[in-house]
Amino acid sequence: MGVFVYRPGAGREMVIVVDYVIAEFRDYKTGQFIHEKLAAFVIQGQYDCLALERDIAGSMHADHRRYIGKIGYRQDGDGVWRLDRRTLAARYCRG
Repeated sequence: MGVFVYRPGAGREMVIVVDYVIAEFRDYKTGQFIHEKLAAFVIQGQYDCLALERDIAGSMHADHRRYIGKIGYRQDGDGVWRLDRRTLAARYCRG
């Protein structure tokens, strides 16, 4: 079980505000499932990328950084962790 909350960001960015899963469900499968669903929004053109809310990114520990890296997020020059449309499509769109 977990909680996932997002909000529209600046421009065409989906900002993830809360991404929390209880310990027994903390594996890559949950993140993969959620990002497969989010990919549809991005690929349909509603958003250009996903970004982590700065409060989340600022408090990440090493395990969380490894996890979001595995999901496909990359930290850009202004310190924001983003997952762009191309990476999202390549990793999570089937068919």
